[in-house]
Amino acid sequence: MGGDRLVHREQNFYNQRWEHVELSAVEAERAAVTVAAIPRDCKCILDVGCGDGRVTKEVRRAVGCYVVGFDLSTRALARLDLPKCCGSAAELPFAGSSFDLVMATEIMEHLPEEPYRRMLGELARVAGRYILTTVPNCEDLQENTALCAACGAHFHIWSHMRAYTPELMESLFPGFKVKCLSSFGSPVDKYNTLLLWLRHRVARAWAWEENRTVCYHCHATRPQRPRWPFLARVCDFLNARFWAPYAKRASWILTVYVRNGS
Repeated sequence: MGGDRLVHREQNFYNQRWEHVELSAVEAERAAVTVAAIPRDCKCILDVGCGDGRVTKEVRRAVGCYVVGFDLSTRALARLDLPKCCGSAAELPFAGSSFDLVMATEIMEHLPEEPYRRMLGELARVAGRYILTTVPNCEDLQENTALCAACGAHFHIWSHMRAYTPELMESLFPGFKVKCLSSFGSPVDKYNTLLLWLRHRVARAWAWEENRTVCYHCHATRPQRPRWPFLARVCDFLNARFWAPYAKRASWILTVYVRNGS
């Protein structure tokens, strides 16, 4: 798919996703931890993939510096009353080292491979001193895989394309070193691999969030009905009772990078 067509498809998808999205307590927690990690010598910050500005506004309120929000979704940006710019993270319309700190929170896991690689280079190019990222922590993408009833495609319910570990985060930005790296957030239950296989392949029951999940491929909002819903409920019960209490992970990984020589 050509670059312009891919950007257009992504924009349509995220405009639809942002139509009805409320701030949850979990997201408020993430915003607070993110703001607390910002180095206090930053005077100018770019928030790439800012969405409706829920973190951007907290940064402006708590840190008090100049903040620009940047996102592909026009619908999300319409809710942000701070300086903002619409475009693709793979092609940031700013000069090199324009901002003391560039933030990319909960965006890197969403991009297809080619735009993702370009975005990493763009973040490093525009950041004068720091890069701050948050990503899901050690996520098993299969746990939140959906099946679209309209087109039959499998996709992640939050359109995640890749998973991250602390080790991977350390090597993302050549020319930068890790200033701090930590996992944080409310513990998330893991799903047993065997039970998940039974749920998907036998019960034919897949993940879905009512009123939020949108098929990444055809933009439909109708899930595939399970073949054996009772078996799916049994799998969920067994996992919750015997596996999840002993297999948890923190929600996110936060990393702050500093440019070499800064």
